[in-house]
Amino acid sequence: MFVSPSVLATRVAVLTELLSRYHELTDTLTTNGEKGNGDQPPQMPATYTRSVRELERLLGQLRLVDRPLWWHVSERYLRSTQSIKERTRFEKVKGKGRVSVTERVVWTTYPRTVDHDLVEAGVKWLAQNWRLKSEPMLPKEILVSKDGDA
Repeated sequence: MFVSPSVLATRVAVLTELLSRYHELTDTLTTNGEKGNGDQPPQMPATYTRSVRELERLLGQLRLVDRPLWWHVSERYLRSTQSIKERTRFEKVKGKGRVSVTERVVWTTYPRTVDHDLVEAGVKWLAQNWRLKSEPMLPKEILVSKDGDA
């Protein structure tokens, strides 16, 4: 099935964001929307959308048809570890000279054997094989947090 280059590029961008935030999108919650203590059965969060479920289906398909490609995508996004570190940098501020600014940065760690070209090819495969009638979408909770409103 032919997919136009602009649609493909948009799908790749959205799927890349979904993959990079996969664990937070699928993390189970209790009924009140917070982490559970075992008293209630876990529930899927509102961020577990049709797009995330289709992504999971496609990852399973990719594993069947091209296991090496799947390995590079899964190691890069699904099995990677993230940590928050502080980074200090210097900025020029008018009237104050150089000022140090400390910011928190999310660091993602994955094996050095991950080939970025194969990761890109794997995400492109996911985009080309998208089967929902609607295009992949980011959950509204992510859009709000990306814009800085949350």
